[in-house]
Amino acid sequence: MTLKPKRRLAAIFVADVFEFSRMMAEDEAGTLERILDQQKTVIAPEIERHDGRVIKLMGDGVLAVFPSVISAVEAAAVIQRRVNNVAASKRLQLRIGLNLGEVMIAERDIYGDGVNVASRIEALAPPGGVALSASAHEQVRNKIPYAFENFGTHSVKNIPDPVQVYLLGQELTSIPKTVPPKTAEASQAPFVQRPLIWASSSVLALAAVLGAWLLPSLAPWGEPRAESAATQVELGPSRIVVRAFTDSQNTGLAVGLAEGVIAELAQRPDLVVIAPHSSFARPEISDQNIAAQLDADFVISGRVEDRSGFGVALDILDLSGSQQDYLRLPAQPQQDVLSLQASLVQDLLKNLPPPNNDASSGAPIPTTQNPNAYKHLIQARSHLRADNQIEAKQALQNALVLDPAMGEARGLLAMAHMDLFSGALSGQQQRISEAQLMLSSPPFSRQEQQVAIVAALNDDEGETALAQAQDMVATYPNYADGYATLAWVLTFRGEQELATEALKTANQLNPLAPAFYHAIEAELLFLAGKDEAALTAADQAIAMDPSTQRARLFRVAALANDGAFDDAASELRILTERDRNLGLSEVTDLVPYSDPAAAHRILTGLRLAGLNGNP
Repeated sequence: MTLKPKRRLAAIFVADVFEFSRMMAEDEAGTLERILDQQKTVIAPEIERHDGRVIKLMGDGVLAVFPSVISAVEAAAVIQRRVNNVAASKRLQLRIGLNLGEVMIAERDIYGDGVNVASRIEALAPPGGVALSASAHEQVRNKIPYAFENFGTHSVKNIPDPVQVYLLGQELTSIPKTVPPKTAEASQAPFVQRPLIWASSSVLALAAVLGAWLLPSLAPWGEPRAESAATQVELGPSRIVVRAFTDSQNTGLAVGLAEGVIAELAQRPDLVVIAPHSSFARPEISDQNIAAQLDADFVISGRVEDRSGFGVALDILDLSGSQQDYLRLPAQPQQDVLSLQASLVQDLLKNLPPPNNDASSGAPIPTTQNPNAYKHLIQARSHLRADNQIEAKQALQNALVLDPAMGEARGLLAMAHMDLFSGALSGQQQRISEAQLMLSSPPFSRQEQQVAIVAALNDDEGETALAQAQDMVATYPNYADGYATLAWVLTFRGEQELATEALKTANQLNPLAPAFYHAIEAELLFLAGKDEAALTAADQAIAMDPSTQRARLFRVAALANDGAFDDAASELRILTERDRNLGLSEVTDLVPYSDPAAAHRILTGLRLAGLNGNP
């Protein structure tokens, strides 16, 4: 399908290699190999990590767009810092130009004077530097902790008026990292391939809950907005990545145990621990590469050993200084998994940066004192990450037989039963009601809180869902899935900008976002009338999890509203083949938006696509 060209305001990023022609003349094959490697390992990953989109690679150059100038500047700064840290003999110096301007999107490319200005500004940047137009500089001035130098006005080719240029003035090798906030818990909810999530609030209420925790907000690509003073960048504590432990004996405990260690470490307000979904995502790459992708200061890996009792040997890669260093901690066998997890956390805290003794240890994570019950729980975590749903549910039920009050086990079992994003859309209300009956008594675990929020929305109790979502992020302010839940409630409340901010924070805490984050984004963008961007987000969700029903529902509506009726009908057939009971009345129950016009928009799109029934 070819979408009609659209005009958007975007932060435009142009980069090229300094003295490219000379280097090609001296060593064509070697230079090309280094350029391609730099684009693949540094430039493209950092653009993606900062929510930009690479439009095209042009020999030695890169053209990309970002949803905000702050994101573009941060990406440019990190790229130049990483490039400048490469040995001089292997370094390919870049010049980067940034502009905020209108672009026309057509056939997966962008056009317009905004692109031309960015290209001309890039040529004025010093080798290893970043140049900004006046419009771009205005968006970041006094909003991020970087210095900028006024480089004056310049007449440039094919641009009628002189261009005001600013240079990023700090030494790029020492630019501070923008990291998630100083919080008690860094996103550690186990990611079920088919999970839940929802959320809501007012501007003042959300600000009171999130405060300085929210990082610079990102509007969906193509529609950047001026960042507010309330979302200024803060430097945070060390970023910790705990990789999935390995286990040659195949006990089934290694991955779940690593997840438990993450949950415990994340209670420290002086650490930021990346969510398991991102930390575990790419086991085949090196610790150094995962550190670069996740901008980590420390990477922890472990090997389960049971030669003389159950223990884990730990390796800590320290990238916080000028040189990387490995610290190896031998296995300290323990009698049971609860004792082992506590021992591992204690050993790690002794060898990570000193804690802030004035800070609290964070919110308690409801667990169990029964080692056998906990063993079943961590086996369930491993099964869930492998998408072994039947085995996971059995392990959770085994855990609850031994400890009926185990909140995390109840919450995970209830979430799997709801199956919000990939389960059949018809019958979802009934599954939610059943899941609510599976919860224990308050205080709830994080997973149970998410189920309670969904149940409140299901009962048209939006204010209750809002209060519960606010309470969750206040109690677990570094919990990525909690912010995604909040973003969903905000979407139902019609507060799109705040929902975007909350989802941005979720992505900062869980950089390699799971499929349901993209499904939430698709819904948010669709309701904001941004059909093309909603299609992109839905496509990402479906590519990651082809069974995701809710993302496909909004894809159908977006295609129909954009006039692509044949494509919408084709997508609808896929949806209804899996869910033959789906009709407009069932969808009406699934979209209890506070604004009736929002529900009307999706129902109109689905009706145009050919979905039957009465809303």
